[in-house]
Amino acid sequence: RAAVAQADAGADVTAPSGMMDGQVAAIRSALDDAGHDQVAILAYAAKYAS
Repeated sequence: RAAVAQADAGADVTAPSGMMDGQVAAIRSALDDAGHDQVAILAYAAKYAS
């Protein structure tokens, strides 16, 4: 829901944190269903300590 809200507000890219299995597919599906097929999803990871 957050990604769709961001797209509704005019975001061109959404970048979710805490990636879980299937999360990108679920976000893509929600964005597409809401008519935001041009909004990109930026996957990223950060490692703060070893």
